[in-house]
Amino acid sequence: MLIGNEAQRAEIVQKFNHRFSGMEMALWCLSVHSRASLLARESSPVLEALVWTIKCFWSVQGVPESAKPQMAKALAELMPWSPELFAPQTNYGQETANEAREWVEKLIRRSMLLVGSFTQSEWING
Repeated sequence: MLIGNEAQRAEIVQKFNHRFSGMEMALWCLSVHSRASLLARESSPVLEALVWTIKCFWSVQGVPESAKPQMAKALAELMPWSPELFAPQTNYGQETANEAREWVEKLIRRSMLLVGSFTQSEWING
């Protein structure tokens, strides 16, 4: 189902790009450079930069900068990373969105365990 006519869709895309293109580019570049660390299931400075950039862009509150190494380690160890996970995707339905949400919740729980001093409500911007 398409929203509006072609001109309206173009305007929506333009507004999205104006607001989020810098964020998307930063996250894309960091994710590309983080792949080797993720595949090795090891933390790295670029993985720390990725998790901290996500934390800042998503306005996650209550997480000290000193938690970056633990958050990067939690992400690296979150799942058995494989090259297939980085392949282009064509299915972005509700099931995929639910799976992504579940992985983020697992990441938060794992990060909290590694940091040890925060409650879940402190980690999530309500």
